[in-house]
Amino acid sequence: MEAVAQEIAERLRASPFVRIVTHIDTDGITGGAIASEALDRRGIAHEVAFVKKLDDAVITEVKRQGAPLVWFIDLGAGMMHALHGLDAVITDHHVPTEREIPKVLRGDLIRFAESQDRILMLNPHLEGGGSDVASGAGCAYAVARALDPGNRDLAAVAVVGAVGDVQDQEFRHLTGYNRTILQDGIEAGVLQAQTDLRLFGRETRPAYKTLHYATDPWIPRLCGK
Repeated sequence: MEAVAQEIAERLRASPFVRIVTHIDTDGITGGAIASEALDRRGIAHEVAFVKKLDDAVITEVKRQGAPLVWFIDLGAGMMHALHGLDAVITDHHVPTEREIPKVLRGDLIRFAESQDRILMLNPHLEGGGSDVASGAGCAYAVARALDPGNRDLAAVAVVGAVGDVQDQEFRHLTGYNRTILQDGIEAGVLQAQTDLRLFGRETRPAYKTLHYATDPWIPRLCGK
């Protein structure tokens, strides 16, 4: 993943302007924030657009607007077949779809190959991982760190994206590349990690309400009463 992140970083450095297209959920918002801050620090002009989903209508509009480079965050893996004609990079953790040859390019495989070369994707699925080893924000963070090691302070934002995508739910802690991000944040002094109870609302609710509404952990004969 870090090798691909370096390739994407090189494309970003060479671009005079980048259009960021990202998802509207926690993961997408934090990923867009990481990308925007990293580009700001490099002095690369850019703009950010938030979309509910990446469909043909959105892609058509992105193509109409035109941009030297488009950066898709937390989306794009499922629409690779529709991105022909774009210079694009993708940082996504969703399952990629098969790369079908668009009808307009089926008669010219050379153009199709050139079109695919213009799209570069960082995705844990391509490296043998799954959707929960890194979020879209985490993939964007990998690129930000490749742009400049000083961007490790953005690790805290990437962890928010991972937890917002409940990537800590199955094992009750972050795994995979998320652990690398967590360690980066600790070393940068922007994160602390400790073993504790998972009680939602503990900072704002009195103890009895925290226990009443607790579902993880569920305490028999106490929670829900």
